[in-house]
Amino acid sequence: MMNEKKFLEKTQAEIKKYAIMKKAFKAIYDSEMKLYNKRNDAFLKINNLKEKDNTFLSTIYLQFISQMKELEDYRNKLTTTINKNIIPATDYYPDKAKKFVQNIDNYSNIKKTQEKQKTEQIKANSNAQKEKAKNLQSEINKNENLMHQTKQSIEKKLLLFERERIEDNKYLFLHFIHSELAYHAQALEKLSVLFAKIHDQEPIEGLPDFVNKYQLTHIGDLADFGYDKKEIDRRKKRNQNLDAGNESMSALSGIHNLSQNKSKSNISVSNNANFQPSQQQKINNNDNVLDKDEFEI
Repeated sequence: MMNEKKFLEKTQAEIKKYAIMKKAFKAIYDSEMKLYNKRNDAFLKINNLKEKDNTFLSTIYLQFISQMKELEDYRNKLTTTINKNIIPATDYYPDKAKKFVQNIDNYSNIKKTQEKQKTEQIKANSNAQKEKAKNLQSEINKNENLMHQTKQSIEKKLLLFERERIEDNKYLFLHFIHSELAYHAQALEKLSVLFAKIHDQEPIEGLPDFVNKYQLTHIGDLADFGYDKKEIDRRKKRNQNLDAGNESMSALSGIHNLSQNKSKSNISVSNNANFQPSQQQKINNNDNVLDKDEFEI
């Protein structure tokens, strides 16, 4: 006989787990959106700063805000995938588990009917109602076969559910991790470039313009304030050469990494990859809810 209670406890426990997981990812999504809005407000305030006297700082503001806004928008795009893909994925298996519970209920009903028939058969035999007892035995045998078939179906569905649950939990977390990796890879690349751009700026280069604008006639030699045009030009040229060399190395590294990725990985990274198949695909093909070959970035 099948232990319905054990199976029900198993499925109810899984439903609770997915409810907790959904709540957790919802909290992550909400906190990310709050952070996104707060950071955007902060960057907007910096963007509104006006520099009339120092073009160096104006350039920094523009470069900084432009790059940070782009990075924040990219992060927001990845964050929305939590709401569009990951959170809905946590609803799929609880629904499937509830349908599985219905199958167990059907088994229990057949079992109760059979037990009732056995009780009636005993009464019929004791009252010498042979024909009634014979008919009841026939019904009992039918229900016995039906219970056996239902039990086999439930056990197969339980095993399939467990296999899919483990597999898709794995890829659900991989999807989230992959999105995080994509953001941090972009951050490392773009912020490194931004760092170099701002680092290469020469803040004292605009000192002569500042002197002329405010007609500072008693300051003496600008060299006393660190201004040396030849040294500034030399450093700028050196930085330009270094930047050119770094770009060449990055290009070569990118080609090398691309070839390595093609040979070592079958995971496709696509801007338009879907995390979940359509509902129709799920119905027709009984596909798992998560796409294991493509991650949306």
